[in-house]
Amino acid sequence: MADPFGIIRLIGVAAEIIRFGTQVGLDWRDAPENVRNFMAELAVLKTILSETNTNLILNQDLVDAFRGRRSALLSQLPGAYGGGEGETRTANSDVQLFLATCHNELEILLHTLQKRTKGGHLGWERLKSAFLASRTREAVENVQRRCQALNGLLAIDALALAARTNNHVVAIRREQQQAYGTLDRLQTQVENREDIELREAVLKWLTPIDYAPQQHDFFSRRHEGTGQWLLDTDEFKQWLGPGTHHTLYCPGIPGAGKTILASIVIDHIHSRFQSDDKVGLAYIFFDFRRQSDQNLDSLFSSLLKQLLQGRSHLPDYVRSLYATHKPGRMRPPVNKILAALHVAASAYLRVFCVIDALDECASMNGTRMGFLSELFNLRAGCRLSLLVTSRFIPEIHEQFHDDALLEIRAGHADVIQYVAGQSRHLPAFVGRNRDLQKEIETAIVGSVKGMYGLWCLYALRYRIGCLTHSIGSC
Repeated sequence: MADPFGIIRLIGVAAEIIRFGTQVGLDWRDAPENVRNFMAELAVLKTILSETNTNLILNQDLVDAFRGRRSALLSQLPGAYGGGEGETRTANSDVQLFLATCHNELEILLHTLQKRTKGGHLGWERLKSAFLASRTREAVENVQRRCQALNGLLAIDALALAARTNNHVVAIRREQQQAYGTLDRLQTQVENREDIELREAVLKWLTPIDYAPQQHDFFSRRHEGTGQWLLDTDEFKQWLGPGTHHTLYCPGIPGAGKTILASIVIDHIHSRFQSDDKVGLAYIFFDFRRQSDQNLDSLFSSLLKQLLQGRSHLPDYVRSLYATHKPGRMRPPVNKILAALHVAASAYLRVFCVIDALDECASMNGTRMGFLSELFNLRAGCRLSLLVTSRFIPEIHEQFHDDALLEIRAGHADVIQYVAGQSRHLPAFVGRNRDLQKEIETAIVGSVKGMYGLWCLYALRYRIGCLTHSIGSC
């Protein structure tokens, strides 16, 4: 192995001097104190040289670790053992000079000792002067100090390297965290997309019926400003207010505008609570022409679907219900749909449920009473506020005898607003005569008797027809 600094040769000479006493039959314990001290220093030098050789000369990892970087230690060494890029040093460094000087002095010492052991009486008095040469002791001390300094620089480099390594590790961990964060976001996006697709599939599977288009159609038919009377009543305000979870029963005669008012209530609730994901809304518009389709399975599935539409994630119970029945194209029994409805409703702090035209729900096969019974069970188990409209039917009226009642009638103000909104149907000569308009409005209000909508329109057309033939003859 190459020995560019001569350290190995120096170690060899020191070792020969240490073995000298044994070789010539002398006991170092008998040596003078100053000689023993010198030999102790020489043993320390040998140890330091060995550590320096191991840590520096034979440590290629150290050289590689600082390649292209500044090193406190390597900058003191010559040639190939230098530090940062661009640094130029001569091969004859101070280290080499001290090592070479020490080697020469120890060689002289060894040669002197060997010479003095030839012939004559052998003893420490004859040899001690060779150990006490000032140049030799100074050379040993210089090498000791220099090697200790180099090993101190090695400790400094080790700390610097540890700091750089730690910074590198921190940077790698930061990159890993960023990469993991990106992967987590991508995974979340995939999971969200899968959740959305599953949610849409489950909602479609529950029922294809959607009452939203009917709500839009009914609400668009109302005349601006009508129906406000209901929203202003104490009964409705109490029903809508916080902390109340009861039922408001709203009967009315045919043509009183119950469906339009129900759509106004639905729109009012939606507008007020649309930003509150803790409030749910569901509604049913009964139609006697759809009695075959509006069975218990369809009705409860529709309510369940509407409550699930207001949530970003499906409950586990609903997922399980879908996974169990969808593959075999089977419909779950009504009791499981009801169980899922209770789970969905319980996820809200409050649920509003508007049922319009309950009288048009089929009664012969027990659908109406079964529907009401389960609604009441839902109201008892969840925070449900129920509003129901219906014609005056004793069988239905009896079911709400303990609940708040608000009769629906076309009020004077609503009829006036409706008639005013139908001014396009009036002949031109009526539109120019305000007194005549008031006479028509008064006559219509008196004739509709609490009815609304088409009844008002029929009455208006009748009055216009009369006026067209003969003003005042009707």
